[in-house]
Amino acid sequence: KAGNKYKLGVAEVEFVAVNGKADTDCGLIVKITYGNTVFMFAGNSHIVTEQMAVDSDTQLKATLLKVAAHGSDNASGASFIREVQPEYAVISTDGQNGCPGTTTLSMLEVAGVQLYRTDLNGDIRCTSDGNKLEITAEKQADAGKLFVPGTEKQPEPAPETKPEATPTPEVTPTPEVTPTPEVTPTPE
Repeated sequence: KAGNKYKLGVAEVEFVAVNGKADTDCGLIVKITYGNTVFMFAGNSHIVTEQMAVDSDTQLKATLLKVAAHGSDNASGASFIREVQPEYAVISTDGQNGCPGTTTLSMLEVAGVQLYRTDLNGDIRCTSDGNKLEITAEKQADAGKLFVPGTEKQPEPAPETKPEATPTPEVTPTPEVTPTPEVTPTPE
């Protein structure tokens, strides 16, 4: 239930918004506070669920935002990003199907967020000691590509077909013919 808080060791977990609709906007937004660092996990929430979070009494400011719905333009609305004010954002995406979207990336760029993307950075690990956040990535992304939208999914290439092998007829070697010596009849 939205507003519920739980202890997780010394951290606090809060369900910020819960949207149980049985559609693509079925979402859960979770905030984890550990000392002075705050992680906001937007799951697969879309703008409707994010607006529920904005309308709640919860302080949404977070150190890191795990961007919703693979960075789709159906999520990460302007009012949500404005309220969260993340220093860092992580988008889990393969960079296809239009994700991350142009609008989402533009809002994050305008907000001055340091962005990480799994399609460009590979595995991303975020750790905190309660005071500072450390982010390590499997690979360094080209900074010029971080705010470039994902591509539309390309059609799968047709499986490579090999021409069926035509059986080669067996060739029976012709025996080598050795000439027979000429026989001259001898007179009797």
